[in-house]
Amino acid sequence: MISRRNFLKTLLSFLIAFFFSPRKLLSVSTTPPAGNVISVAQGKNKSELIQAALHPLGGIERWIQKGSSVVIKPNAAWSRLPEEAANVHPELLESLIGMCYKAGARTVQVIDHTCDNPLSALKVNQIKAAVSGTKAKLHALGDEKDFVTIDVPRGKKLKKVDVAKEIIEADVFINMPIAKVHGAATLTVGMKNHMGAIKDRWFFHTHGLHQCIADVSTVLQPDLIVVDATRLLLTNGPKGPGKVRIEDKVIVGTDQVAVDSYAATLFGYRGADIDHIQKAYELGLGEIDLEKITIKTSNV
Repeated sequence: MISRRNFLKTLLSFLIAFFFSPRKLLSVSTTPPAGNVISVAQGKNKSELIQAALHPLGGIERWIQKGSSVVIKPNAAWSRLPEEAANVHPELLESLIGMCYKAGARTVQVIDHTCDNPLSALKVNQIKAAVSGTKAKLHALGDEKDFVTIDVPRGKKLKKVDVAKEIIEADVFINMPIAKVHGAATLTVGMKNHMGAIKDRWFFHTHGLHQCIADVSTVLQPDLIVVDATRLLLTNGPKGPGKVRIEDKVIVGTDQVAVDSYAATLFGYRGADIDHIQKAYELGLGEIDLEKITIKTSNV
């Protein structure tokens, strides 16, 4: 049995630790650990969807500090109109950029290594117009100087990779894919979207696409993933045109495997059904069992 003297000593030690510990240790958040949560917002108002999805995770301020340099990597690869669901919707991107600046970001760079000619793609998909209405800078990757070679220590097929220099140098990396079908990868969501941040996509397609996607995801680990699931391309992906279903959802999270696994359910799959998601899980990149993830939903 603890004595009264020892009890008072223990209580005093606790009070000293509570009131005089560094502030970081004292900041007890009411929001759950971001890695354990996926948040899904649904609604027609695209300018509010991302904000609504981020709210249960503590808002964009959880990731964007005053003075931060931010890189957003949307899927902007194709010369398709927004309603064709091949690229991130420009209204969602513009909304996310505004939120970053409002949170105190010093700079926001929007980057992609487009598949179609960037002059055509970024005009037709309206990504250029969306970025032009903000303070952000749009950079179509392609030059040698745009990339830096990094090691992939955990890679099984990929041992080195040339990735966008801006991602490596940024304080905050936001991956912003659109969820859609893909002829070679079955689905393209967050981890597949990394291929728009590398120089040599052909290597992936010739050396085991699914494993290379999982491998590159060990070194390109976004701080935040924001998935455009407002329109789903159901056939002829990744470019289309194809059948489109309106879903009106935005999915956010930090666990690459869990976010992609949830997005897979919108197409009738489990995460384990998609080879690169399963391989990423095997590499320890996240949780594939959605029953072990808290999924918060909201309506706008």
